[in-house]
Amino acid sequence: MPTMDAAAIARKITTARLDGTWVEVEDVAPVQSLEDAYCVHRELLASPALGPRVGWKVGVNNPDGAFKAFGMSEPFVAPLMKDFIRESGCTLDPLRIDTVGVAEGEWAFIMGQALPCKDADPSMPVEAVKKAVAQVGVAIEIAASCVRKGPGAGLVQKIADFGLCHSVVFRPICAAGDLGNALDKLCERDVCMSINGTPVGPAAKLNCVAELHRAIRLLHSHGFSVEEGDLIITGAVVKKPGLCAGDKVSVVYQHPKTPDTVVEVSCEVGEAPKM
Repeated sequence: MPTMDAAAIARKITTARLDGTWVEVEDVAPVQSLEDAYCVHRELLASPALGPRVGWKVGVNNPDGAFKAFGMSEPFVAPLMKDFIRESGCTLDPLRIDTVGVAEGEWAFIMGQALPCKDADPSMPVEAVKKAVAQVGVAIEIAASCVRKGPGAGLVQKIADFGLCHSVVFRPICAAGDLGNALDKLCERDVCMSINGTPVGPAAKLNCVAELHRAIRLLHSHGFSVEEGDLIITGAVVKKPGLCAGDKVSVVYQHPKTPDTVVEVSCEVGEAPKM
């Protein structure tokens, strides 16, 4: 296995993202672990051609399903860049990739205060994380990688490509303080995703506050800090693989006690160019 040059891999990923081209399997083959992928992320952050970092995503967060399926012992984290964030109702950039995209409906959080890595407390309580949240929202993540399919292109190689994040469409529900104790009760039953008007499910059984708490501890364990204003998406509540150009994706939040409180975020996938 060749020695990994994280900076060179980061340049190839950036070029592919900007130009709508591919990263060949042999270019990312030296990435053999999550730590290798995080080395590439640090290089991507050092030269942010896709805009500044505006948050973090956490992926493969279901220990009963995804961990076993992908042979992982913990979720992964990846930076969200400004160029990935889109407004609700938009038509997304084409899926210029050779893997089909995956639509994921997710809880999203805007942080109202920084939680820097240097001040990390290994025993940080959930209450400290809750107090740091400014807004709660719902998001659609389109997960896809510009790493070409082929032998040697496994999950960790694609995680090096910004954690497979193609686009994030986010809409806030409310300020965290407006939820009060209800912040603890947000769960999968309050979110519904549809593709072209057809509901998708079932939803994963996730406690969103517990997932955020785990996400921040995971970021700290790998030397990454959370800044004021960061958007954090914590993994799929519901997902649908096999996304196609022209598909219309919608995620709806409905408050369980006040049915009139409905927040919808939506997008359409653009047509891919012939390559």
